[in-house]
Amino acid sequence: MTSAQPVDTILRPAIGSDAAAIATMMRAALSSFDWMPVLHTPEEDLFFIRDIVLPRQQVTVAEAGKVIAGSLPSAAIGWSSSTSTRPGRGKASAAGC
Repeated sequence: MTSAQPVDTILRPAIGSDAAAIATMMRAALSSFDWMPVLHTPEEDLFFIRDIVLPRQQVTVAEAGKVIAGSLPSAAIGWSSSTSTRPGRGKASAAGC
């Protein structure tokens, strides 16, 4: 039997080309809550991340191998407005402050 080798995870600033992965992960995180209604289309999620969040906030991503495994946008004053992780990578959350 072979076991999967651990993958190094790095934290780095998000770049524009990360927008689709972050939007997909955000949708998966929100969908993990039974009580959370789906209010936006995947295209609207992408627009929000690409055109609103990334240009206006400092966003850090956790990259495991070549896969975005989590994201953490932070407002200019230093607090997080939402956090998302890929399902299976920890407790998914997307709580607005």
